[in-house]
Amino acid sequence: MTAQSDIQLGPFLVNEYGDRYLYPINRDTFRRIGAHTLYQKQFGDGLFREKTLHIIVGTDSGLLLTYLLKIGLPKGSRYLFVELPQVLERLNEEGLLSGLDERIACSCEQNLQNNLVRFQVSNYLYTERINIWKSFAGSDAFLHEYPVLYWSVRNTVDAIAWQTKVELGSQVFIQRQLENLADNRVSAACLKGIFAGKTAILLAGGPSLDNILPWVRENRNDLVVLAVSRIARRLRQVGIIPDVFFSVDPHAISFDVSKEMLDFWDKSIFINSYHVHPPLLSQWQGRSLYVGKRFPWEDGGEDEFLFGSGPTVTNTAFAVAVEMGFSQIVLAGVDLCFSQQGRSHAKGSNESLAGPQFNQFDTQVETNDGSRAFTHRAMAEAIPTFAIQANLAQQSGCKTINPAAKAARIENVLYQPLSGITFEPLAEPASTLLRRTMPTDDRATRLAYYKTLLGKLTTAESKIRAIHKLANDGLKCNDGLFGRNGLKKNFKYKIRMDKVENSLKRPAMAPYANLVKKYSLRHFVNIVRPDTDQEWSDEQIEETGRIYYEAYRDGASNLLSLLNMARQRVELRMAEEDPQTNIVKLARAWRQFEESGRVKLWEKRHTLAIVHCPAASSAHEIKKLEEEFKSFMLRHDSIHLQRSYRDAAPEVARSKAHMLFKNKDHASLSGMVEGLASMEQKEALPVLHLTTGYLAELNQEPAEALDAYQQVIEMSSDMAREDALRRIATLSLDLGDGKNALLALQCLSTMAPVYLPQFADLAKLLGQMQTALNAYADYLEKNPDDPVVLLKVGKLYKEIDQQQSAITVFEYLLERDPGNKDVRQLLEELTT
Repeated sequence: MTAQSDIQLGPFLVNEYGDRYLYPINRDTFRRIGAHTLYQKQFGDGLFREKTLHIIVGTDSGLLLTYLLKIGLPKGSRYLFVELPQVLERLNEEGLLSGLDERIACSCEQNLQNNLVRFQVSNYLYTERINIWKSFAGSDAFLHEYPVLYWSVRNTVDAIAWQTKVELGSQVFIQRQLENLADNRVSAACLKGIFAGKTAILLAGGPSLDNILPWVRENRNDLVVLAVSRIARRLRQVGIIPDVFFSVDPHAISFDVSKEMLDFWDKSIFINSYHVHPPLLSQWQGRSLYVGKRFPWEDGGEDEFLFGSGPTVTNTAFAVAVEMGFSQIVLAGVDLCFSQQGRSHAKGSNESLAGPQFNQFDTQVETNDGSRAFTHRAMAEAIPTFAIQANLAQQSGCKTINPAAKAARIENVLYQPLSGITFEPLAEPASTLLRRTMPTDDRATRLAYYKTLLGKLTTAESKIRAIHKLANDGLKCNDGLFGRNGLKKNFKYKIRMDKVENSLKRPAMAPYANLVKKYSLRHFVNIVRPDTDQEWSDEQIEETGRIYYEAYRDGASNLLSLLNMARQRVELRMAEEDPQTNIVKLARAWRQFEESGRVKLWEKRHTLAIVHCPAASSAHEIKKLEEEFKSFMLRHDSIHLQRSYRDAAPEVARSKAHMLFKNKDHASLSGMVEGLASMEQKEALPVLHLTTGYLAELNQEPAEALDAYQQVIEMSSDMAREDALRRIATLSLDLGDGKNALLALQCLSTMAPVYLPQFADLAKLLGQMQTALNAYADYLEKNPDDPVVLLKVGKLYKEIDQQQSAITVFEYLLERDPGNKDVRQLLEELTT
């Protein structure tokens, strides 16, 4: 976002309290009420929270900066103001930015990243001590650049926070990596270069997929079809069988949306990330290849592997496709954004069934046709990653095409309609070449792998146990260094602690110590202090040492449990290879690991054992497992579907529509109207009328807007009615209809007392002084200490010559806030 160069700021104005402000930025915000009073009301104590990074959009012509410096900065906190370049230049000319406390920075958007790094934003994110505030300039948005600036700041910080969250969430990836060790037998690296000069089409789940599937079906025999696992249901509906499925998600919800993939096991292969959700991999009956590192520790004997670029499955699938040697990759359903109607996925998905996913709207991106579309954080993060991938693909001779006009525009990805895409036909079916290329998979190779794997697990368990012991030694030394738990304070414990550290860093131990640190990162970050400029006390040093060794100890303990579980899985796979293993024993283990569908694979491998199965109980157990798996596959009312319906709730659309209206986003509002009109829930109707009213206002059609808002008022949605009444009041004032505006505010006042001051303000402007006083009084009955309203009451008494009443109000205000120079000045005018 670049601020417009033609902003005319004009001269500084001064109110009766000495506050200096620029009218285009703040207009009348500070004309009648002093900055001190307004800020106290707006921010309270939140703006002075200790050990917090406060990011503030706008400086209110420098007034908010002055207010902070006057009150004083709290311990361990930093303040980063983000302002428009012209405003910063003007403040600098006025000398307002010189000699600032080192804990305060004023930055334009262009320098935001550098200042965030300088203020150690990650440390504040680790400790969840970061706030983003809007100044009055940011919330009032008299300059339309401020809402754009706010969302840019929000997006920048959210992106860093999202990446930090991923780093802190490494536990689940390591857990899945260990759980999948038994089944991650063959690396996808075996497919490198096998499709040189050929064209692949990569099918993902975005809304544009539905428009491209007919073209895919028409050209199916001449393309290598790659698909993400979550669209398996849709592919089954339209009769398209992909050559390869991909999945990377470690969470259970992945199985909910991808389980139909398991029906394609005999015609497709499965390429999975090392951290894929285990039941999806373990119940796949066909050939599978893994992407990424097999082990969570450095292992010199590991096979060649392919890196799986994140953050989405589409990024991973594309990376693997490039490694496979394709000269051209066509993207289908790789939208990385929502449709204009708010739909996030193609037909056949839970999200499409639920309706527009308004709750997922996080930020906006540019599309291939130059318009704007909403997206959520994970998809937004995938865009720059994809651009880098496409550039690398281009350098290796692979062109990337996206034929969807409404897909997110990605650098190095060519937008080209389907009619202009040409490709060389395949000499043989892709499935034939894939199966011929993959290494042999039989009982002997699997058992050899399991045996080697057990040896690796034994080594890892031994090292992790040693780390657990070293951590306990470190805790004891930490106590001794400070004379805790009955130990005499002695510096010799510092020497022992150094020995513990040296042991953890030895070459044979370091890979496993690093694993523990990575697994326990959430605990290790508790050592981080954002206020690094402060000296540490002995108590803080002691606590830091304790947290450090406890993180090692607890991480090692948890990893030992996971390694034991991995061992059990490997031993189970070895037992599966033996046709004499009791099926009841296998069934118990399969249920424990949520993989009852593995009975299908067992049956395929042991046909003779089943035919000659002597025990009726075994046959019964097999049938029972098959029925359990079938029931699970047919279940559709999943947690993911329920969440999709929540994300499609019309009430969520209400707040999103208001934000779009504030940002004057005509195109997105128009799309939201279409999306709301397509929803069947009756709750969508008032939100539809409300959004229609917003759109009419942006189209300069006040009569149509008022008509739409009136329809909202006649419905049962209180929150939508409140929004409609607010717009009626504002629009009526703009049209010079004070009477209708006053009526709207009166209705609002019956809904919430917070509107009483606004009702009173307008009544006063219309000359209805007693009505104004009554409304102020009603409000103060519920909020007797509101300084802003009390000040207005005092000034109204002064205006109507009730001086004693005014003096009483001003004296009460000074008792509450002796430093309020605005009130003191008013009182002096009445008493001198």
